[in-house]
Amino acid sequence: MPRPLKSLTFEEQYSHSENVTLELLEVNTSSLEYLRLKLRGCYKQILVCDYPNINKACLDIYHKPRHVAWVPKLLRALCKTKFLWLQVSTIQCLIRAPVLDLPDFCNLIQLQLDFYSFKSRLLIDLLHNCPKLQALKINISEFVLDYWYGSYSYLNSHKRNDWTQPLSVPNCIVSDLSTVEYRGYRNTPEEHEFTAYILQKGLVLKTMRIHAKYCDLPLKGEVFKALSKIQRGSSMCRVEVD
Repeated sequence: MPRPLKSLTFEEQYSHSENVTLELLEVNTSSLEYLRLKLRGCYKQILVCDYPNINKACLDIYHKPRHVAWVPKLLRALCKTKFLWLQVSTIQCLIRAPVLDLPDFCNLIQLQLDFYSFKSRLLIDLLHNCPKLQALKINISEFVLDYWYGSYSYLNSHKRNDWTQPLSVPNCIVSDLSTVEYRGYRNTPEEHEFTAYILQKGLVLKTMRIHAKYCDLPLKGEVFKALSKIQRGSSMCRVEVD
């Protein structure tokens, strides 16, 4: 009897300029513990199952219009994972979904999100569905390839503030979230408001680690000074800026 498949890495090597369309992606292996998908072709549909033993999932899925429809379905199938990494194109699929029905990630303890530009609303929605989350990693890109329009664009949102105060505090922030690491921090109003919110509401937060986007000592000093003034919900919280 063949051994059940526990680890699957599927990485396509198509370039972004190639227009490859495939009918079906089938990941129908319930024994999976590790899944890494890097998809560049266009898949019309996906066939998945429940993955009760899934421990870690990394999704890098080209944000084609068809993918926008089924990426949430894939996330629902992976809802029992303990570690989840959503890379930039996958995040774009979620942002572009007309209706986003996120699952409850009941076992998730570490979440890593790679954004083209910071989207606090999506992040708060995810946190509401991660009741046991202990570690949050955020990474922000500056220059991005806009696959929808075929050009590079600079995401300059430093004057915008899309932060909206949540109606309720995600449970994980109050009870489990102990570490937040933020790479590519540009000190935008939205970033500052989100970071302040975590510092104020995080009752068990131990470390807030900020990696500034630019190697600018005055900027780093400004960020540290601003965050140091915020009253913290956790007496053991340490803020680090580099």
